[in-house]
Amino acid sequence: MKAPPRRSHAGVCAFTRTDALVAVAATLILAFLALTFIVMSRAAKEKAQNFQCRNKLKSMAVAFRVFANDNEPKFSAVFPTGIPMEKLTETQGTNSSTLVTYFRALSNELGASLFLLCPADAARISATGWPTLTTNNISYFLSLDARPNAPEMILMGDRNLEWVTPRVGSRLELTASTPVSWGRSLHDGCGQFSLADGSVHHGCGTKMPPVFLPSFAKVGTNSLEFP
Repeated sequence: MKAPPRRSHAGVCAFTRTDALVAVAATLILAFLALTFIVMSRAAKEKAQNFQCRNKLKSMAVAFRVFANDNEPKFSAVFPTGIPMEKLTETQGTNSSTLVTYFRALSNELGASLFLLCPADAARISATGWPTLTTNNISYFLSLDARPNAPEMILMGDRNLEWVTPRVGSRLELTASTPVSWGRSLHDGCGQFSLADGSVHHGCGTKMPPVFLPSFAKVGTNSLEFP
């Protein structure tokens, strides 16, 4: 019987160990580049959000001062509802309607309600207009004790300012000894806030921002209203 013809392997290239190492190395390099791009993109996005948030806080702080100058030499002017702010602050609120009333009073100065939404706040939505404004459209807390003649006092800031002691409804009574921290729901565990003088500051972690301390010296307990 005639033997079957032998197949020639001439011209056939085998996949060598070197080829495998090169392929693995190329895959790792591509993965590294992709990861680097994602990290850099995230960092750029966070930086842009921080910048936009600072600008919004600055704009709102200026709006409060304009509102105060146009009405009385203090923030406690009479609001469109006909209720003086000092009457609102005398009662411990159990809901956030006070905050909505406060911010709605700035409609003429701010123009657009989108200023109340932090770009890093995915849990809130932009309001369709001032008449329909709710706490779901607000990303910032507001101090009920701030006034223009006390520029060192806390005015407003990111709502991820957290505490250990319980609060009453939407209200936090903040003192120099209140344990606070910035939650990770916004700005990756950091937060931004403004003072009554219009300046904007940055805080991170569990350390009380030193710039808070003059506010406590002016008013021992600062009442902060949260959305």
